[in-house]
Amino acid sequence: MTWEDLRSRRSSKWRRFPDDVLPMWIAEMDFPRAAPITTALHAAVDAGDTGYVDARTADLGGGLADFARRRFGWIVDPEQVTLVPDVNAAIGEVLQLVTNPGDGVVVNTPAYPPFFATIEGIGRKVVPVSMVRDDQGWTLNLDETERAFAGGCVHTCCATRTTRPAGSSHMPSSSHSSPSPGATT
Repeated sequence: MTWEDLRSRRSSKWRRFPDDVLPMWIAEMDFPRAAPITTALHAAVDAGDTGYVDARTADLGGGLADFARRRFGWIVDPEQVTLVPDVNAAIGEVLQLVTNPGDGVVVNTPAYPPFFATIEGIGRKVVPVSMVRDDQGWTLNLDETERAFAGGCVHTCCATRTTRPAGSSHMPSSSHSSPSPGATT
C-alpha cells in the first residue's frame, strides 16, 4: 500500500488532515482486506444482498461462540450475544449496566481516543493507567491498576487490546495474560 493509495481513500482518517500530517492511529482500514472477505462482499453486492442482518437468523451468536471456543477455549452462550453497531456503542451500553454515574473506569493507555469520549459521555470518569515497559516489551501496569481500584471510585476496567500502538498482546499464551471472560474485580 502506498501513500498515494492511502491518501486517495475517502475515510475521515485520510481526508481530515492536510497531506503533511500523518494520522498516527492504525486500523484495519490501513491494510488490504483478506481475499475471502473481499470475495464474500463482492458476492453479496452482485446478488443485491445489502439489507439489514438479523443477528438471530444469521446465527452471529453461534459463529462467535464457535470462534471463541476454538481460539480462546471460552464457552459463550450464543443467546447472550447482542449485535451492536460498533465497539464504542458496546462499551457505553455495558458500562451503563455495570457502573453508576460518576464511577471511575480504568483505561489502559495508549488507547483508541474515542473510548475516552464514550466513557465521559455516559457520565463516567476516565482513569488512565499507562502501560509500562519491561524486558518483554510493553505490558499492563498492574500495580497502578490495583491502586486505582483501591481508591474506591473505580469499579471496572475497560481492557483494551493494546497491540496498537505499543506492539503488545495480552493473550493467555503470554506471561502478560488477560483475565478470562466474566472475571470481576
